[in-house]
Amino acid sequence: REFDLIVNQTRNSDEGQKVFARLSSVTARFLDVKLRLMGSVIRDEAAHRAVVQQQPLVELFPQSPASRCMKQIADRLLARGSSMEPGQATLRIGPVDSGAK
Repeated sequence: REFDLIVNQTRNSDEGQKVFARLSSVTARFLDVKLRLMGSVIRDEAAHRAVVQQQPLVELFPQSPASRCMKQIADRLLARGSSMEPGQATLRIGPVDSGAK
């Protein structure tokens, strides 16, 4: 089985890569699951402000770091041009503390 992964609330893209590598290793070893990294979303105060204002982040703050990350992920999904196959699922895990300092 394969799953696409989006790492949420990272400090930067390197942290997203590190979280993906650790999680991918564990899921492959113990669950016989392959993960594909779709991207990561940087922790951004604008996201909190959008939640408080009950508005979509990408509409309220389209140039914020988190909005740009989400747009890149959306572009990757659109470029794939395929819909979910039977048996695929979406799993949201976040925020993730990678332990990186």
